[in-house]
Amino acid sequence: MGGNFHQEIHLEDKNKIMTEKEIEKLLKKANNERLFGDTAKALAILHQLHTEFPKEKKYIGLLASTYYGKGEKEIALEYCEKALALDPNYKEIYELKGMIAYLMGDIVRAEQFYKKALEIDPLFAGDRIRLAQLYFEQKQYEQVIEECSFILKNNDIERWSYTIEQKDFLLINWLLSTYSLLWQAFIELKEYKKAIETITEYLKFASCTVKDPYYFHQEDELLFKLYYLIGDQKKFEEYKDRWLHFYKVVQGRVLGMQKDADQGYIITTNFDNYNIDENGVVH
Repeated sequence: MGGNFHQEIHLEDKNKIMTEKEIEKLLKKANNERLFGDTAKALAILHQLHTEFPKEKKYIGLLASTYYGKGEKEIALEYCEKALALDPNYKEIYELKGMIAYLMGDIVRAEQFYKKALEIDPLFAGDRIRLAQLYFEQKQYEQVIEECSFILKNNDIERWSYTIEQKDFLLINWLLSTYSLLWQAFIELKEYKKAIETITEYLKFASCTVKDPYYFHQEDELLFKLYYLIGDQKKFEEYKDRWLHFYKVVQGRVLGMQKDADQGYIITTNFDNYNIDENGVVH
């Protein structure tokens, strides 16, 4: 469901008490109240809108989402059912029900609700990512690969020709999460070459929008470890040189990353492999 309360309003009856501009103002205010932690005020505004427009599913959905964010799961579920009574194909509500089920520890139901949302809209990327995350936590890595590969193959298939702003929007909203889950699943399955291909593809796309030359240090660390593990000496030396002369780290950092890889710490770090002083500096 997300946290953005801005919704486009089309009122058929121009004699409504509230104008479109007034509604938009209220929605922005509710969003701001929620963002800055005053959920009670956000709920008051949404209840006001729901009272004014009881048949508008979007306000019921926002109430459900806000109660979920407040931790009131049962009330959130009540509003979910009210929203579905108005629209049985309200995909965001099934996603939200999946999130609530997950929060309540019901993994089976969470998966069912996420899948129901995808039956309604197979290109619902945010929901499919939640399903992939669920599979990852359950160590069902083949399913993670299947879901993430579906997104990359079917969502925004012309994305390589998008503007920088459009590419940045995709990265923030679903692309980074999808690539990250995919390469982590490959790593868990020890399919290191496929993990390298996935990381490299992500870097090629993301580098179009990112100007900070040090932004991709985490991906560069993964590539260093992966090239070391597959025995690609040329690429290993290339990334070793990158760490020593571009990132300007000490030799101990490079040796620590090698030890990590030897011990299976590829995505994570074993800090015992690094000579770290009281200031957190690696020697």
